[in-house]
Amino acid sequence: MDSMVDAFVVDSTIDPCANDTTGEMVFIPKGVFLFGQANTEVDIPHNYCIDKTEVTVAAWQVCVASGGCEGYENWDFCKEPDQEKSPNQCLANRDNYPANYIDWFRAEAYCRWANKRLPHGAEWEKAARGEWGRKFPWGDILNCSRAHIGRGTVFDSCLDVGGLPNRPVAVGSYPTGASPYGVLDMSGNVKEWIEFREDPTQPPPEGQFAVSRGGSYSVGEWMVTAYAGDGTLGPDISSQGHGFRCAMDAK
Repeated sequence: MDSMVDAFVVDSTIDPCANDTTGEMVFIPKGVFLFGQANTEVDIPHNYCIDKTEVTVAAWQVCVASGGCEGYENWDFCKEPDQEKSPNQCLANRDNYPANYIDWFRAEAYCRWANKRLPHGAEWEKAARGEWGRKFPWGDILNCSRAHIGRGTVFDSCLDVGGLPNRPVAVGSYPTGASPYGVLDMSGNVKEWIEFREDPTQPPPEGQFAVSRGGSYSVGEWMVTAYAGDGTLGPDISSQGHGFRCAMDAK
């Protein structure tokens, strides 16, 4: 699998995932993979690219500075910053942390500004688990040293691992949790919004819940599997554990 991806990039005169301003992307080849808990064969008919990590504070602030994204300066959480609970965007020295407290509309606007888009569910899942249906990006056994998970008040199975806090941490903090394609942080840290509309050219239907994937730092085993989805919030609602990454068709 890795050799196929490397050969594609080396032989191409243009990096199919080149993006100079909003972070490194990873190439995902088209084709069949095992989708969902039942491992159903699904064909993705196009090559595509997905952000290697969750969108960072530094990348988000570039969008804000350009007028493409709304800043957080007027949020009460930012007027009186709390090191544990405020959005990473409000705090110093968090450039390499995931932008959080992101609702679906903000995520979609950022990806559009970056000439990308939110990944569809099948795209996100293939990037997370590869072709052969892994339960987690790294394999089939839950491992607290491979993802920022299990640190909530209910699901606290990983609280004593790594000395890391009960909130999102810097992207790439768990390199051994990479997916088969080398995509990072697809299990835990922050939930990631995906494209859930049947028609991406139209606003979300009123009353329809948005969907996020990958789980956050605070959830248990089921929600951080590569095939689980969370559809419990409307697109205008967010939390400390909500972030995102973008995708695009390969060049």
